[in-house]
Amino acid sequence: MTGQITLRDLAAIDVEVLKGVGEKRKAALTEYGIANVLDLLTNYPRKWVDRTNEARVSDLVAGQEALVIVEVRKVSKFTTKNRKTIVNVQVGDDSGRLKAVFFNQPWRERQLKVGMQLAMFGKPDLYRGVLQMSNPLVDLIGDRTGRIVPIYPQSEKVQVSTWELATWVENALERCRERGISDPLPSDLRERLKLADRTN
Repeated sequence: MTGQITLRDLAAIDVEVLKGVGEKRKAALTEYGIANVLDLLTNYPRKWVDRTNEARVSDLVAGQEALVIVEVRKVSKFTTKNRKTIVNVQVGDDSGRLKAVFFNQPWRERQLKVGMQLAMFGKPDLYRGVLQMSNPLVDLIGDRTGRIVPIYPQSEKVQVSTWELATWVENALERCRERGISDPLPSDLRERLKLADRTN
């Protein structure tokens, strides 16, 4: 097959062709709203994290919202007398430690595993002398040090991580790179305006 790949071509390519997408991951992607490669490539990140300019735990100030990239070190869960669930997560980087507390989110115990890399956003406070965040926003990003990391929408219901989505997008674009993806903008205009093509 010759010529550039069209959006119609991408819509006809099942996500199963991508590395790491078996029956279970395909089912999860379908529930997420992604059935083909076009769906995947047009599912845009909700934000980007610049890991070359990230905050460190030691830089956190109580009462000031911040985003830090941390590693999960310990996860524990307990239920209060009135049956409320609390998940405590110890995280940190090479500069210090931080505690994240999740109230009534029991699924966090299954989601967050020791060794995972997280982008964590919230307002740290001091509790009994320990810096902690209550119900912070969390994204699983994998080990993508020293680069711009896409953060995709996530939910309790659909367990598809940002790391997985970013990896599959990279895989899909790599497969398209040789032929290129059809672009309505002519190449000379893209070059003059210094615009990336659709595979970058």
